[in-house]
Amino acid sequence: MAYTIPENNVVCHVDVAVDPQTGKAYFGAVICSITNDFIAAKNDPLRYTIDPHTAEAMAVKEALSWMKNEAWTNIRVEMDCLNGCNFLNVPTQDFSYAGAIISSCRSLARQFKKGLVW
Repeated sequence: MAYTIPENNVVCHVDVAVDPQTGKAYFGAVICSITNDFIAAKNDPLRYTIDPHTAEAMAVKEALSWMKNEAWTNIRVEMDCLNGCNFLNVPTQDFSYAGAIISSCRSLARQFKKGLVW
């Protein structure tokens, strides 16, 4: 049985790009309806990125903050970083810089009504 997104949800596709030579990172987030119709998009540079793992965590945090400010409450977040998905879904303590960002992501995620899937 395939997973279907509940009606009135939006899907947010999040990705990050890191330039290994300069260390600069940028994130992009695209919001689509459940029928995959474009709704909105956002991209910005990420500051203080140490590594790709931290950049992925920062990108998810930025996307969640954006969706909260736009008042989208039934959301599904999709990303292509397996490590990021695992860290966000496993309730373990991580005392690194990325762990602090992931903790913030979890706090933000609890403020949405339903439908949050990494």
